Amino acid sequence: MIIALLGGAAFLPIAPVPGFPNLSVCVFRSATGLPCPLCGGTRAAQAVLRGDFSRALYLNPAALPAVVAIAAIVLVLVWEAFRGRAADWNLLFGRLRALLPLLVALLCLYWFIHLVDALKGPKPELVDLSNPFARVIQERFSAPPR
Repeated sequence: MIIALLGGAAFLPIAPVPGFPNLSVCVFRSATGLPCPLCGGTRAAQAVLRGDFSRALYLNPAALPAVVAIAAIVLVLVWEAFRGRAADWNLLFGRLRALLPLLVALLCLYWFIHLVDALKGPKPELVDLSNPFARVIQERFSAPPR
């Protein structure tokens, strides 16, 4: 059942439902107008699934590794279900726990690069310049050096 739900969820980004409201669920972007590390990720994952890798890299470069990781997890779950046993995630998560500080540092570095790129872009789908905070940051960021 879980495998069927995961498999079905993987195809949701391929064809968005017409008339479905475009809601901004990112609290950080709603408050600041600036993208969080995950902003653009859904649209980028949708672009990856459609084979539009340049659009995916434009929106959020982290989407490609995320889609690959999710596909790998689904494949492991399918393989383990086919073999009739449960996957041993303790081994994988035990190794990831040791790398957690490095992963957090890489996420912060990526977020900074993603934010700078969105401000330099300009990327109107990621930066909401109607938000006063984002407008001030964008104006200061794009101001010519003195």
